Amino acid sequence: MRALTLPPALRIARRTGFRAALQATAALRRFTADVDQTIVLSGRPRSGTTWLGWMVCRMTGYPAITEPLMLTSLPDEIKQRYGLRWRMDRRHDADDPELTGFLRSILAGTLLLPSFFPPRPSTFARLAAGSPLVVKFCRANLLLPFLHAQFPRNRTVLLVRNPFATAASQLALGQWDHVDELVPIFVRSNVPCW
Repeated sequence: MRALTLPPALRIARRTGFRAALQATAALRRFTADVDQTIVLSGRPRSGTTWLGWMVCRMTGYPAITEPLMLTSLPDEIKQRYGLRWRMDRRHDADDPELTGFLRSILAGTLLLPSFFPPRPSTFARLAAGSPLVVKFCRANLLLPFLHAQFPRNRTVLLVRNPFATAASQLALGQWDHVDELVPIFVRSNVPCW
């Protein structure tokens, strides 16, 4: 893999801050990534998608877009326009040109938001050059059939980790501090446990 050098505008933007570097990258981006070459990684939170994403980026040299559907990081106008919500789904045969266009802009790297990237100069240089992307989702598993129907040639990896290990990791990080409130609901619902 050859070394990438930062264009002069990016070197200046790097000194002025991350948001400026991202804006400079968007302005410099002459090419969009080929959606068919984009690698989509999806899995549950704490299932190893970040670790797998790092490995794939390291092996391919592709830059990563992380968590583009993280609602806490998206502007309200984007969430409302595309009807985005946590763990959203669409049938594979759904006709939703607005959502398809939004997902295409993510997979092609034409929609760039500061929350999508780790602040690394090599990421900006590769984005500006139109490199294919690795796009990592944690809450898009139910959206994968729709995503595959719209973009059938891109490469998709659904990472499945032992659910007990995932839950243990989430508990260790305090992401499930409210689980004691949920247990009585499951017990009262007469859901068979086997």
